[in-house]
Amino acid sequence: MPANTPRGYTYPTYGDPANPPAQIQDFAQDVDTDVATLVARQTAALNRPSARVSASANQATRRTRMCSRRSRRRSTTTRPWPTWA
Repeated sequence: MPANTPRGYTYPTYGDPANPPAQIQDFAQDVDTDVATLVARQTAALNRPSARVSASANQATRRTRMCSRRSRRRSTTTRPWPTWA
């Protein structure tokens, strides 16, 4: 009666008759099934829907104005952090 590892690989117990070619073939099939499952999971994770964020000219202009307003406001106070140019 073969036993199983936590990953599902079967191996012979002490009382099983020795048959190295069949045992090696069984081990190779178990590893192949395990690797195929891992590859399928990774492929599914990489093919999930995603979104891409990119800046447009309007966003860049608005952000620049906001930074300049902050720098003017913070430069007149006595707060310890540096001002942004």
